[in-house]
Amino acid sequence: MLDEQTLEKLGLMDRSEEGALLLVNRRDQAFVVDEATAFIWNLANGTTLAEVKRILEDKLEGGYHGFEEELLRLLEILMKCGLLELS
Repeated sequence: MLDEQTLEKLGLMDRSEEGALLLVNRRDQAFVVDEATAFIWNLANGTTLAEVKRILEDKLEGGYHGFEEELLRLLEILMKCGLLELS
């Protein structure tokens, strides 16, 4: 089941000379991200998808519906960019 798979972040976080947050994959490709994306990427450090969902639900205090679909879409993008993998 997808919820029990472990998320592993790949690459590193950095800042551009202008101060923008960057996630850099192992191929040295840098992607400008916002604080929320960086937060979620940081959560993916040996945690399961279910654990990430619980952390976000607590942070959002139940005030945001439909976040799971957006979370899965974001995780898929991070995987395609070489910044995240499932194990």
